[in-house]
Amino acid sequence: MPAFLATRRLAAVRALPLLLTVTAAVSLCALCFAEIFSTSLHSNREEKAYVANGADVQGFIDAGQTLPASFPYPITKVLETFNSARLDNTSKQIAVFAVDVPSLRRVLRWSWAGDPQAALRALSNSTDSLPAIAVGASSGTHQLLIGGGQLPVHIVATLPAFPGMAASEPLVVVPVARLTAAARSASLADPLDGASAYVWAKGPPPAVERSLARSSLAPLYLTSVDDFLNRDELTIGERAYNFLRVIALGAAVLALIALLLYLRARSRTQLVTSALLARMGIDKAQQAMAAAIEGAALIAFASILGIAAALVTASELIGHVDPLPAYSPPVAVQVPWTLLGVSFVAVVFVAGVLGAVAELTAGGDVEEALRVA
Repeated sequence: MPAFLATRRLAAVRALPLLLTVTAAVSLCALCFAEIFSTSLHSNREEKAYVANGADVQGFIDAGQTLPASFPYPITKVLETFNSARLDNTSKQIAVFAVDVPSLRRVLRWSWAGDPQAALRALSNSTDSLPAIAVGASSGTHQLLIGGGQLPVHIVATLPAFPGMAASEPLVVVPVARLTAAARSASLADPLDGASAYVWAKGPPPAVERSLARSSLAPLYLTSVDDFLNRDELTIGERAYNFLRVIALGAAVLALIALLLYLRARSRTQLVTSALLARMGIDKAQQAMAAAIEGAALIAFASILGIAAALVTASELIGHVDPLPAYSPPVAVQVPWTLLGVSFVAVVFVAGVLGAVAELTAGGDVEEALRVA
């Protein structure tokens, strides 16, 4: 019976409840839009930070330095060549990372799509003379032009981005020992001659920086992911979406209050109908349940429209609001499904409670209502 009454009421809605539904849908769309954009940019900025910095902390060292035998945090040494290698006789230069795979795997921290751990595992397990991971190149066997000659390299995995890479620059990652051994077998010059060397470390940036500064490495130009995350472009963007979230939340609260006032006013104008229903055996509790279903249905419909509109809009616009487009990877939509699901259930439940409260508190004089009618 409550569901039947609610359906009859919804079928007879006029302009005012439709306006309330549209208002609620717009406010919920803005709120979901802000949440999706905030989540996407927050996730992407951390990913950009690790791609740009390589690890929690990075420092420039001399290529001939060796890592200390003991260090309180995981560290690794990465050698990088600039503008000295090409792939398959193409004119485009490619960067080369020569790494120690076991120590690199202990240093990396990744929580996004394209986790390099699986690719590094494939690199370590490969039986090829010179395996590689590539960004911006296809899998299979290629010719790596380096050290005044060329070496056959087998790309065992490809990734959309790799820690430490420059934006939009092709990259191959090779084990340092296998690269030097392959070059020696081919009687080539040292392919890492003139390479830049970095130490990457994993751990709390302030503590790691102090430990590195006191170590025998004494690296120069220490940078951390915190330095990247504190950039003005990122903090300003996050504040803007927090401001939009507050405005949208306020609009959603006002829409719920308007729904309560509408349902309560309508219940007071239907005192005669309510009295007749009571005489027919449909008590006040069932009528309150019907009002709760009505309010919940209106807000559920508005929420579905708002969430769908926010998803479509965010997917179209997310690529145009990247605060740091020069850094890889580009922004991708990250939908906080758990938050949206919990919010949907919560707002529908609140709307149902408001509908029941509106019906139960809408008292009045039935005799006066009959006299006026």
